[in-house]
Amino acid sequence: MKESNRISNSELEIMKILWKEAPLNSTEIINRLKCQSDWSRKTIHTFISRLVKKNVLRVLNGYKQKEYYPTITKNEYKKSETELFVKKIYNGSFILLVSDFIKNESLTENEINELKKMLLNK
Repeated sequence: MKESNRISNSELEIMKILWKEAPLNSTEIINRLKCQSDWSRKTIHTFISRLVKKNVLRVLNGYKQKEYYPTITKNEYKKSETELFVKKIYNGSFILLVSDFIKNESLTENEINELKKMLLNK
């Protein structure tokens, strides 16, 4: 994902909904956001429009309303954000990230064993 297409925290809330179930129309998105935000309909429509402009949402012409669906998967998004974070903070070095994490976090024996398993199975 290009830096210019990065998803804001607010836009991410819409993407999370659409990753769970898509396509949805704007009314359905608004109804799902009611319980977790106090955004107005207009604000949500603005976020949806931005996501379409960033090419991370596509529009389908539904029976009565336009329907929206993601063009990237949640895993693709996480991978892209992780790569940008590692590049920005650790000069692209995953080793530095892991090293810093291990030095600054108290890991349980179980977590250490899980990390070892992951590395051995890679």
